[in-house]
Amino acid sequence: MAVQVRALGPLELDGASATSGNARRALAALLVRRGSVVAADTLAEIVWGDGPPRNVEAALQTVVSRLRAVLRAAGLGDALRTRSPGYVLELDPGSFDVTVFTELAGRGRALLATDPSAATRQLDEALRLWRGPAYLEFADDAFAAAEIAGLTEARFGALEDRAEAALKLGRPQEAVPPLERVVAEAPMRERPQAQLMLALYRTGRQVEALDVYRRYRDLLDEELGLEPQADLRELEGRILRQDPGLLGPFAPVAGNLPAARTALVGRDAPLTDIVTRLGAGRVLTLTGPGGVGKTRLALAAAHEAAAGFPGGGWLVELASLLRTGSVAAATLTALDVHVADTAGPLERLVGYLRRERLLLVLDNCEHVVDDAARVVQRIVDSCPGVTVLTTSRVPLGVEPEHLVPVQPLVDDSDAVRLFVDRAQAVVPAFDPADASLDTVGELCRRLDGMPLAIELAAGRMRYMTPAEMLNRLPDRLTLRNPHRLASERHQTLRAVVDWSYQLLEPADQRLFERLSVFAGGFGAGDAAAVCALDPVTAVERVGELVDRSMVVATADSSWQTTSFALLETLRDFGRERLAARDETGVVFRAHAEHLLALLGQGPEKVLSRECGAWMAQVAERMDDLGAAHAWAMDHDLTLALRLTAGLSTWVGLQMHVDILGWCETGFAAWDDHGDPADTVLAAMTLAVAADCASFRSDHSQATSLSLRSLELLKDRPERAFPLSVLGALGLLLGDLDLVRDTSEEIFRIGPAAGDHLLCYAHVVLVLARAYGGDHDRAVADAQAFLARGRSPLELAWGRYILGEALLDTDPPRAAILLEQAFTGAKATNDRLVYGASLTSLASVKMRHGDPRDAVPLYRKAVEHWHRNGNWLQQWTSIRGVLFLFMALGEPGWAAILLAAIDHQESANEPYGPDAERVAEVRARLAADLPPAELAELTIRGARMDAPEILAFALGRLSA
Repeated sequence: MAVQVRALGPLELDGASATSGNARRALAALLVRRGSVVAADTLAEIVWGDGPPRNVEAALQTVVSRLRAVLRAAGLGDALRTRSPGYVLELDPGSFDVTVFTELAGRGRALLATDPSAATRQLDEALRLWRGPAYLEFADDAFAAAEIAGLTEARFGALEDRAEAALKLGRPQEAVPPLERVVAEAPMRERPQAQLMLALYRTGRQVEALDVYRRYRDLLDEELGLEPQADLRELEGRILRQDPGLLGPFAPVAGNLPAARTALVGRDAPLTDIVTRLGAGRVLTLTGPGGVGKTRLALAAAHEAAAGFPGGGWLVELASLLRTGSVAAATLTALDVHVADTAGPLERLVGYLRRERLLLVLDNCEHVVDDAARVVQRIVDSCPGVTVLTTSRVPLGVEPEHLVPVQPLVDDSDAVRLFVDRAQAVVPAFDPADASLDTVGELCRRLDGMPLAIELAAGRMRYMTPAEMLNRLPDRLTLRNPHRLASERHQTLRAVVDWSYQLLEPADQRLFERLSVFAGGFGAGDAAAVCALDPVTAVERVGELVDRSMVVATADSSWQTTSFALLETLRDFGRERLAARDETGVVFRAHAEHLLALLGQGPEKVLSRECGAWMAQVAERMDDLGAAHAWAMDHDLTLALRLTAGLSTWVGLQMHVDILGWCETGFAAWDDHGDPADTVLAAMTLAVAADCASFRSDHSQATSLSLRSLELLKDRPERAFPLSVLGALGLLLGDLDLVRDTSEEIFRIGPAAGDHLLCYAHVVLVLARAYGGDHDRAVADAQAFLARGRSPLELAWGRYILGEALLDTDPPRAAILLEQAFTGAKATNDRLVYGASLTSLASVKMRHGDPRDAVPLYRKAVEHWHRNGNWLQQWTSIRGVLFLFMALGEPGWAAILLAAIDHQESANEPYGPDAERVAEVRARLAADLPPAELAELTIRGARMDAPEILAFALGRLSA
C-alpha cells in the first residue's frame, strides 16, 4: 500500500484535507499513539487544552465524525475506531510515512555490515520521506514532544548510517553533506563528528577535518568541561600523521582518467592544495615549463577529486591537437559525445555539459590557449556543475581562473627519491650508498629538479652509472640563471632531451625523429610502414627507444597488444630534428599514405569477419588522421581530399565529431583553387559531409551536399555513395520514392558501386517496403538477403530488416531476430544498426508484451543516440518513448512529449504506422484528459528545447 498519511513534515493526507484545526490536532494525537487507545478525556484535553467547550463529549464526537470522513476520503476506510474508554487509530504500516521510515531505516542499519550498497538504497528511500521536521505544526505541543524527539533521533541515526554506508563504499564525498547537517543541528553528537572528519580527510580536505575536531573539542569544553572520547582523539592523531589506514576502500567513478603508471614523488603538499582548491573554485590552471610534471600532478589531483563529482573526471589530451584544431571538438571526442543538430562543437559541448556535474581536465593548452580560453569561459558561464582543471605553460586568462605554478623538485631529497624509484624500476638491484646518493643529488640539481629530466636520466641506469651520467652532462646545463624566463626554462628541458637524444645511435636517432610524426598511439606495424623499417625488426628497434625512455609502451587491459607513443616534449623535439634534416614532408607524406592504406581496406573489411577490428582500428587513429589531414591541407590538397574521401566506408557506421569540419574545409579549398583532376575526390568528400549532416538531423544541408556531390560525379560509379546517403535520408523522412529511386540506381551501377553499398541499398529498400505497407514483399526480400549473407555485418543487417518486417505479424520471431542483430552490430562496431535494432526491439516489447520490459531498452536506445549525436534516429526513439508512456498509463507524460516533438523543427515527421499511432495518441489524450489540463501540458512541452526533451524522456524512463 502506498503512503497516505504523512507526519514527517507538515501533517498531510492523500486525497483529502484535514483543514480543521481541531481535526488536525485530534489526528496528530491519535497518530502519536497509533495502535493504542486514547481516552476520550485525554483526546479532548489535547484538542482544546484549557478551554474546552461546554458539552465536550458532543463536541469531541463531532470532531471524530469529521475526522472519520476525512480518513475515508483519503482511502483509509474505518481506520479510526471507537474503543473504550476512547478511540484508536489502526493504520496499515505501509500507509504511514513514520512506520515506513522506521522499517526502511532499520533494514538499512541491519545491512550496513554486509551489504552497504543495499543499505544505501534502503536509507535513501527512508530519508526521502522527510519533508521537514516531524509533526511540524505541533513542535511546541507536549503531547507530541516524545514522538518528535524519537523521530528526530531516528533521522539523525539514519543520516549517520547513510554516511557510514558511503564511507564503506569508498564514496566519502556523499557522506559530507548529510553529516554537516547533523553536526549543525545536533552539535553534541560524537559519532557524526568522527564520520565527518574521516569523510573530509578522504576527500583531500585534511585542514577542514582537523577544524571539525577543534570546534567539537572547544564546544565540549565550554558546555560540559569535558574532552572528546579517546577514539576521537586518536582519529585526530591519525589524520595529523596522514595514516594510510584512513584512506578506506577505493570507489570507481565515471570518466576516462588513466590509471597512474608510477608513484607520484615529492608532490604531497601541492597535491593537497590542488584538491582543496578544486573543491572551492571553478577553474584551476597548473602552469610551468614543459617537463615539470603538470600533467602527472593534474591527473593525481583529478583522481582524488573525481569522487566528489557525480559525472566523474574526464581527461582531454590536447597535445596532439594542432594549433588550428578545435578544443571543443577534442573535448567532445574525449567525452565520447558527438555533434548533434546543426550546432557547432562549442554549442554542442555547452549543451551537453549544462546539466552535468563533472571534473574536466584539459591537458597541454599552451599551443591552443586562445581557443582553450574561449571554451573554458563558455563552460564557466553556462555549465555551473562543471569544474575545469587545465595544464598550460601560460595562463588561460579566463574569469575566474586560479593559478597554481608547478615548481621543479626543489627539495633535494624528493628529487633523489624520484631518481632512485625510477632507477630501481629498470635496475632492481640498484641500492645506492652514501656516495652514490651524493652523486645522484648533484645530478638532479644539475637537471634543475625537472621530473622528466630526472626520469630520463634514471632510465639510463641500464648501461650508465650516476657518476658517468653526471660526467656526460653538457656543460651548458650548469649555466643557469635562477630568474630565467619561461622560454629559457623550456630551453633547459630541450637540453635534457637533446642529451638523451645524443646518447642514441645514429640509426635510432633517425627512427626517433620519424616516429615523432605520430600524433597519437601507434603499433609496431605502423612504425614499420611509416619509418621504412623491416616489419620483423620493427618491434626490437622501437623497443630500444622504449628502453631509452624516448618512447612510452603501454599494454592493453587484456595484455594482448602493445601500443607506443611519444611524450609531447619528445615529439616536439623529434619534429624539430626532422625539419633540420629537411625530411618533414617525406615522413608526413608516408604517414598519410599509411593511413590511406588503412582506410582503403574499408570496402573489403566491412564485409568480412574483420569488420569490427577494422572499425576500431580506424577509430583509434582519429588523432593521426586529423593531424595528417591538417598537414595535407597546408602541403597537398589532393592528399587531404583522399583522406576525407577515404572515410566514406567508415563514417556511415560510426560518427565522429571532427569529420564534417575536415570535409567542409577541404572542399572549400578545392572549390576555390583545386585541381579539376580531383573532382571525384572532392565529390566524395562532399558526400561524407552529407552523411555527417544527416546524422545531425540537418536535412536540408545533407540533401544539398548529396545533390552537389552527384552533380560532380555525373555518371561515375562513385555516385553510389551519395545515392546511399540520400536513400537513408529518404527512409527517415518518409520519402519512399526517393529510397526506391536511389536503390535502383545503385543496382544499375552494379558491382562497380561496391558490395557494401549494394548490400545497404537492399537494406533500405526492404525497410521502405515494410514501412510503406508492402509487408509480404519486405519479408520475402529480407529473407533472401539474409540467406545470401555471409559476413557478420550482412547477417546483422539481414536480421535487423527481417525483424523490422515481422514486427507486427510475428512479434516473437521479430524479437529474436532483433536481439541477434543488436548482438551482431555490437561485435562489428556498427553503431547505426546497434541503435536501430535496439529501438525496434524496445518497440516489440512495448507493443506486444509487457510495456515495462521496454523501459530499459528505450532508455538504452535514447542514451545511445545521444552519445553518438544522431538526432535523425533519436527522434524516432523519442517518439517510441511517447507511445511507451501511453502504454504505461502515463498520459500526462505523453502529452508533454508529444507537444515537445511537435515544436521541434529538426524532428522528422512520422509516416506510415508511426503517423497512425501518433494520431491515435492525440485522440486518446483529447478523450482522457480534461481540456484545461491537456492545454497546460501542451504549453509545457512546447517550451522545451531538444536537450530538455532528452532530459525529460530519460528522467521518466529512469523513474
